Amino acid sequence: MAPMSFTVAERDALNGLLGLYERERCMYAEILTLTKRQVAAVRTGGDLEDIRGIFERKRTMLDMIANMESGFDGAKAVWERLRYATDDVLCVRIKECLSQLGELIEDVLNLEAETDRLFLAAAAGV
Repeated sequence: MAPMSFTVAERDALNGLLGLYERERCMYAEILTLTKRQVAAVRTGGDLEDIRGIFERKRTMLDMIANMESGFDGAKAVWERLRYATDDVLCVRIKECLSQLGELIEDVLNLEAETDRLFLAAAAGV
């Protein structure tokens, strides 16, 4: 598929969206690091106050991500309209970033499930 020409407004919207997703990717990488620390702390019987602090930091970061996304409805609509219409380098970069975000989120969710299993096992006295 040939690259398509975007209007200035469309290109600005997509550039803004890419910037948002790149910031989110960095934040989810940090959330993943925190989640790994959380699993290790739960596995080794770490201090509950430290574990709670990790949970709080992650919740704060997720709230920040939600707040950041709130101003991008228009850009997301442009993306939905154009994402299959072109292989423009900007669209490719957005797709790559979204793929990386998905992988990070999947890793976080898997570790969260492990944390849940560890907490349940500890509660059951296993």
